[in-house]
Amino acid sequence: MKHFIFCLSLLLLASIPAAAQSEPSDSIVYAPTDSLPDVEELEGVTVTAKKPVIQSEADRLIYNVDEDPAATTNSALEMMRKVPMLSVDGEDNVKLKGQENYKIYLNGKPDPTLSSNYKEVLRSMPASSIKKIEVITEPGAKYDAEGLGGIINIVTFSSARLEGYTVNIGANAGNTNANEYIYGTVKIGNVTLSANYSHGDYFSPSYSSSLRIDYENPVPYSHASREVSSKNHGNSNYGSLQMSWEPDTLNLFTLSANLGQHRFAGRDSGISRYADAAGDIVAGYSQKGRSLSNYLNTGVQANWQHNFSSTEHNLVLSYLYGYGNSRQTTENSFSDTFNYDPLLLLPQYNSSTYPSHEHTFQADYTHPFSKNHTLEVGGKYIIRNNYGESDRFFLTGDEWVRDEPNCVDMKQFQDVGSLYAAYTGRFGRFMAKAGLRYEFTHMGTRFHTPGHTDFSTDLHDPVPNALVSYKISDGSSLRASYRMQIQRPSVTSLNPTRNTSDPAVVYYGNPDLTSSRTHSVGLTYSNYAGALGGEIYAGYNRSSDLISQYLFTAPDGIVNVTYGNLGTSDGAYINGYLNWTIISGLKLGLNFGTQYAHYLCRAIELDSDGWGYNFNLNLDYDLPHNWNISAYGGQYKGTPYMQYKGSSYHWYGLSVSKSLLDRRLNISLSANDFFEPYYTYNNTNTGPGVKLYQHYRQSNWGIRLGVRLRLGSLSASVKQTAKSVSNDDVSSGGSGNNSGGK
Repeated sequence: MKHFIFCLSLLLLASIPAAAQSEPSDSIVYAPTDSLPDVEELEGVTVTAKKPVIQSEADRLIYNVDEDPAATTNSALEMMRKVPMLSVDGEDNVKLKGQENYKIYLNGKPDPTLSSNYKEVLRSMPASSIKKIEVITEPGAKYDAEGLGGIINIVTFSSARLEGYTVNIGANAGNTNANEYIYGTVKIGNVTLSANYSHGDYFSPSYSSSLRIDYENPVPYSHASREVSSKNHGNSNYGSLQMSWEPDTLNLFTLSANLGQHRFAGRDSGISRYADAAGDIVAGYSQKGRSLSNYLNTGVQANWQHNFSSTEHNLVLSYLYGYGNSRQTTENSFSDTFNYDPLLLLPQYNSSTYPSHEHTFQADYTHPFSKNHTLEVGGKYIIRNNYGESDRFFLTGDEWVRDEPNCVDMKQFQDVGSLYAAYTGRFGRFMAKAGLRYEFTHMGTRFHTPGHTDFSTDLHDPVPNALVSYKISDGSSLRASYRMQIQRPSVTSLNPTRNTSDPAVVYYGNPDLTSSRTHSVGLTYSNYAGALGGEIYAGYNRSSDLISQYLFTAPDGIVNVTYGNLGTSDGAYINGYLNWTIISGLKLGLNFGTQYAHYLCRAIELDSDGWGYNFNLNLDYDLPHNWNISAYGGQYKGTPYMQYKGSSYHWYGLSVSKSLLDRRLNISLSANDFFEPYYTYNNTNTGPGVKLYQHYRQSNWGIRLGVRLRLGSLSASVKQTAKSVSNDDVSSGGSGNNSGGK
C-alpha cells in the first residue's frame, strides 16, 4: 500500500515549477546580439540537424534514444524493447539475439552493480538520461575475449552541450514487486554530476517444481521423484554517483562510484519418494527448508582521457576497484522417513560467506595516421581474489555437530593479463577492421582447511578477429566478419570439493579443465534508408573443448554432477530485425532468429542436435494529447545443449501512459501475461545411466501502476556546443562520463 501512496504523492509535486521547460536539443540558434534603431529585426533562425533513430555501423547497431519521444517518459528497461537485436520478456530478462551470453557496459566500461542486478538498475534509470544504446555485435580485439555473444553499451549524456539540472522521481507498484527511485543530473560549467538511488521490494507468489529421476540400472531404485513448493521475498537498494570534469579541450577526468545491496528470504517444502521397477514406493522422506541470502556489490572507477592533435588521437588510462560479498544460510529438516538411511537425513544448517576483491588497470591508445587509417593498442590487467568460508552442522540429538569434511575455508584467485592491437582502414566504400588480442590467465584455489588439495592452472589464449564492410548506399551496407571467442573455466567449475547437501545428488568441479575456443563467421545485410528498414545476419560457429556440466549415476544410485571439456559443437543461425513506421506515430519492431546446433561428445557417448528459435514483437503508438499505447509479445525456445533439452516459453504485455504538464509528469498502467495465471516450463537432462525430468509452475501475470515526475531542465548552450569535446568517435561509444574502454 505504501508504494501506491508514494505513486500518488508524486502528483502533488507536479505543481512545483521547473526552472526551465525547454527540452535538450541538438538545435543551434543564430540570433542578433545587438538591437539597431530603425532596422527591422528578423526572428531567430533555427537550424536543426536530425539523426535517424536507428543507425548501423560496421561492428554495431545504434539506437539513438535522444531521438525517440518516448525517452521523456520511459525507463531504460522499457526502451530496451525497441532496440534492434534485443528482446525483453515478461520477467524483464534481456536477451541479445535470443541469447543471454552478453555483457552490459555503461559508457564503454563494465559496471559491477549493473552486471549483478541489471533489472533493478535499468528499471530505475530514466531513458531521458541516455543518449544512445549500442548493440555491439562484433566485439573487436580491444574487448575482453571471454564468452561474448555481444555487448550492450548504454551511453549517457556527457552534458557538455547542456546547462542546468534535471531530477526524475518515480515509483512503480504491482502485484509482485514495487520500487521507488530518484535520478538527478546537474551541469555547471565544465563539471557534470549525476546521482541515482532506488529501492525495490519483491514479493513473488509461491511456485512449485517437480523432479523425476529414472535410473537405467534399477539398483537400489528404479525411479525417484520430488515435489517442492516454494515462496520467497526480498528487497534491494542501489545507488550510484558519477562526475566528469573537462578542464580544457585536451583532458577529461571521470569518477564514479556505486553501491548495491540485495536481500532474499525463502521457504520451501517437499516430498521425495523412491520406487522399484514395478512402480511401488519403497523409500521416501519429507523435507522443509528456509534460506536467507544477502549480496553486496560496490565499486569505484576513475578514468583520464588525454586528447592530442584531435579527439580521435587519444590516450585513456582507467582503474576499477570492485568489492562484493555474498552471505547465505540454509536450514533443512526431514520427517516421515521410511526405508532411507537416517544418517543422510539429519537436520542440517549451512552457512557460507564469499567476499571478493577485484582490481583492474587498463590503458588504451588510439592513433589515426590519416583520415582513413587508425591504429589502436592497449593492455589490461585484472586481479581477482575471492575468499570462501562454508560451514555445515548436523543436529544429533539436541546438539549441533560440525561436519568437518564439508566445512571449507579457501581462497580463489584469478589474474588475467591481456594485450591487443587493432587496425581500421577505409578504402572508398570499403572499410576493414582486424585485430589480435592475447590473454594470459593464472587461476586456482588455496585451501586453509586440511584434507583438500590446492590447485592452479595457467591458460594462454591468442584471439584474432576481422571484418570487411561495403557501403552500398547511405542507408544500406553489407559486411562479412570472423571472430574467435574463448570460455575460461570458472573457479567453481575447477573446485573439486564435493557438495553433498542434497541426499540424491552430489556436485563437484574438475581441476583439469582448459579453455574452450569458438570460431565464428557471419554475413550481415542492413538497410535503414526508408520507413521500412532492418537487417539480417547469417552465421556459423564451431567450438572445441567445450566446457559443460554433465551428469551420470554412480553404482550406489547417487547422481553425480561435474564438469568436463567434453567435445565439439557446430552451430548455424539466422537473426534479423525489422523496423516499420506504419503511419506517423505508429511503429512496429520485430526481432527474430532461428538456430541449429550439433554436439559430439564421445567421452559421454553423446551425439545430439536440434533447432531453436526466438522472436519478439513490439508495437508503439503515440496518440494525440500525449497518450501512448505499447504492446509487446514473444516466444523463445533454445537449442538442445549437451545433455539438456528445454521447452519453449512465451510472454506478452500491454501498457498505456499519459503525459501531463508539458511532459513533466507521466502516469502509466501496464499488465503482462494476463490471460494465463500460471507459467509452466519443462526440461530434461540425460546422462549415462540416468535421466532427469523437471517441471516448473509459477504465477507469472502482473499488473503495475507507475508515476514519474521530472523537475528542472537541461538547456542547450550555443557557446559551449562550439567549444566542447565530443567523444562519440571513441569506438566504445563512451561520452562525457567515460571514454574508451573495453
